[in-house]
Amino acid sequence: MTTTDAAPPTIGPADALVFELLATPEGRADPYPRYAQLQEHWPVHRLVLTAPGSPPGGMWVLTRFDHCQAVLRHPRLGKDFVSMQRRWGLEDQELLAQQAFSAERPSMLFSDPPDHTRLRGLVAKAFTPRTVRPSVRRSCAWPTRCSMSSAGVRPM
Repeated sequence: MTTTDAAPPTIGPADALVFELLATPEGRADPYPRYAQLQEHWPVHRLVLTAPGSPPGGMWVLTRFDHCQAVLRHPRLGKDFVSMQRRWGLEDQELLAQQAFSAERPSMLFSDPPDHTRLRGLVAKAFTPRTVRPSVRRSCAWPTRCSMSSAGVRPM
């Protein structure tokens, strides 16, 4: 069997849940039962599913706050994909896919310290509660505010 004839990887229940969350109207409309299942049964899971053209198993799903915090703060992990290639030896195809993704969506969210720290310092004053609150009030629809208050969320 050649690589082009290879059978697709078997998709397990965790991959199916993630697919439903990201790619189906039902999953996007009501994600919480799927999140709960992932959190209970697969709190840390390496996906078989990947973006077209990417090698299988290229993405991890973390569902618990403490796991996410540990990964986000780990000094050997990051979001700068060129640096990640140097550190971890990513294949050229994976690097090209990551570079295309970040080029289409330039953001400080995809930068690592010290660049991220410098950029965060520049924009921090623009995102204080005092400056953001009026925008949030204008953009919130009445049913959202009503459902938030009935759920016990304090109004701003």
